[in-house]
Amino acid sequence: MADYYGTIQGNRGESSRVGSKNSGVRAMVKSWIKRVDMHLNQFDGEDKLTITIPENLNTTINGINYKITAKGLRKVAEKKMEN
Repeated sequence: MADYYGTIQGNRGESSRVGSKNSGVRAMVKSWIKRVDMHLNQFDGEDKLTITIPENLNTTINGINYKITAKGLRKVAEKKMEN
């Protein structure tokens, strides 16, 4: 039985994958210049999401804009969420 489920959508349609508690599910999204890696798995009985974001990539998390710098995560601005 799958514990994790992921989908990805591109110009050739949608694809999905499943993962177990042991394997989790991994995703890598990239452009020619930047790459973001994500891994959702179970650690000490709880779900754990690990995201690796490169420096100087504009990132929006829950409607808040951030930039990753050499000093860490920096909040840029809050974005109004539309209903």
